[in-house]
Amino acid sequence: MPYFKKGYDKLYYKILNPKAKKSLLCLHGWGTNHAIWSGAEKYLKSYRIIKVDLPGMGKSSYNARKVAPSYLNYTTNLICNLLDELSIKDFSILGHSIGGILAVSISNKLNPKAILLDSTPLLGGKGVTTKVKLFATPWMIRTPLYAALRIPWATRRIVHNTLENIDLIPLKKVNSLIKGFNLANQYALFDSLIDSLKKSIDSSIKNFTGSFFYIVGENNQTLNGDLMIKFLQDIVKKTKIKKLAKTRHYPQLENPDEYYKTVDSFLAAV
Repeated sequence: MPYFKKGYDKLYYKILNPKAKKSLLCLHGWGTNHAIWSGAEKYLKSYRIIKVDLPGMGKSSYNARKVAPSYLNYTTNLICNLLDELSIKDFSILGHSIGGILAVSISNKLNPKAILLDSTPLLGGKGVTTKVKLFATPWMIRTPLYAALRIPWATRRIVHNTLENIDLIPLKKVNSLIKGFNLANQYALFDSLIDSLKKSIDSSIKNFTGSFFYIVGENNQTLNGDLMIKFLQDIVKKTKIKKLAKTRHYPQLENPDEYYKTVDSFLAAV
């Protein structure tokens, strides 16, 4: 298995379509893993796809909590070091949910050609549902919530709320989401969520000079997509927006044909 080790942790990554000249870094969101990009390499055949498991999620470890006060800053540096190790200079980033926050953070250190975000909270806790914020509550309340993520049937109920129609999603993909939450490190879940709810990325976006694209499910019940769109349109002139019908928080799983067609179309114009 390909792991990148730097400091305290091992970062799992996977490269598909390795001979392609253009590179796309894919960053998943909270509690999941690289499996949410299942099939991306088939839809985006002209791109070298780099899938990463964020620290403490999927197959990546998370041991740096005591020495790394910011999960997002720590992860940003780790991924930047990975790209340097792989000699990847010319690339774009596709980030889902908090993976999108990381994408913008990485753009402050490197210079991606384009940033594509989907279902990403852009204003810290503003516009994020109370259900999500519950996972960032004090320890006494948080512990049973996180314990529920270890129980497949309970996790399925949580995942059910993030999908428009769970019965239309292949069982293998639903199980990959459930497994992701089951295996995630509790400290990584808490630290990444706390950082995300504190982080408003307006100044970071303003500094980005490349192409910017935002995808959101029309019926997303995790965050207020319209609020995110208005925010982007107010501060980023080059932003392109796409709302995918009949999808919620995981459009790449709910409607992969339309999702990757949209991604490919945008990247082709960069």
